[in-house]
Amino acid sequence: MRVLFIVNSLRTGGAERHLLELIRNGAVRQQFIPHVVCLKQPGELADELLACGIPTEALGMRSGYDPRGVAGVLRLAGRRPPDLVYSHSNKNEMFVAHVAQTLFRVPRVCVVHSTPLRTAGERFSPLQRALMRRASVVIGMAAVHRRQLVETEGMDGARTVYIHTGIDEKRFHPRVGSESTTFPELACRRVIGMVGTLTRDKGHHLLLDAMPRILETHPDAALVFVGEGPSEPRLRTQIADLRLEQHVVLLGRRAEVSSILRKMDIFVLPSLRETFSVATLEAMATGLPVVVTTVGSMAEMVEDGRTGFLIEPNSVTALADRIAAVLADESVARTVGRAARERVEQAFTLDTMVGAYAQLMRQLAGLERASVDMTPA
Repeated sequence: MRVLFIVNSLRTGGAERHLLELIRNGAVRQQFIPHVVCLKQPGELADELLACGIPTEALGMRSGYDPRGVAGVLRLAGRRPPDLVYSHSNKNEMFVAHVAQTLFRVPRVCVVHSTPLRTAGERFSPLQRALMRRASVVIGMAAVHRRQLVETEGMDGARTVYIHTGIDEKRFHPRVGSESTTFPELACRRVIGMVGTLTRDKGHHLLLDAMPRILETHPDAALVFVGEGPSEPRLRTQIADLRLEQHVVLLGRRAEVSSILRKMDIFVLPSLRETFSVATLEAMATGLPVVVTTVGSMAEMVEDGRTGFLIEPNSVTALADRIAAVLADESVARTVGRAARERVEQAFTLDTMVGAYAQLMRQLAGLERASVDMTPA
């Protein structure tokens, strides 16, 4: 089965990392033969696909609807016509994928990684919704995400499914006794960690606001942010205003976070919006207790009190008190961390995700009898 993957670029990001793992592992497991076309620039992750021998080409489009994009995709795909076309929900990606779908007369899947914030009156644009509806199948990240696509965005429930993101759980494991548990910048501290792009939606500012209250009962606590982004200047100013310079470290972007996670005592993600958090899965696979907000699909990932802890978003007091309680009871933290690891092994592995995508693709391409349940969860 030949699958044509059409994306804007393969820069480092959650959706792009998800796609990288799907393509690379689907090819390794011989589930499909991928051909990747980046409409704009290739991005950092394209090199990882090329290193695996996966055809990856960039068209260098200068605008969202540069006609060279359509011409380039059709020229490249025409050499070996695909059995299926894949794109995300960006307008230009879907438009080019729709043209390929129509001309090659093959099915198209649209994978949606984002969630418009309904309380702010956000929706996908009319063009996005129209192009999504013309896909053979729309794929969301979780059951609640699927319902939002059907009920709010008007997708056809009979052709809208969800497939949970999975991670390679073998890359993550709880720290062992011989491993260092300290960051050089922090000496010996109880480490609260967060991994994610530095944007306001992730809630870094809320965690900083919670730190003074946490320090009242845990003066040895420290905070580590992994990631970079546009909020960094504001966060540095906030750190200075709160006089937290001795308690907060910004590590920037790190290619491999597994060793960093093993140095943490607790993982926190106080997001204001979230579709599906890979960083949280990675922390759970590391055996960390996680504290996350009840946004998006987080409740499908975390069972409050058993595999982690859920709090309402935008509540600094609830955030601080929950973190302080976890730091105060190491026995509970270990128990919850073990259950979190087991939850990932049961439901969120890379093998499970790749298998589900490959099965759906084969069914759409007519290579396997249909058996995917598309009924509402």
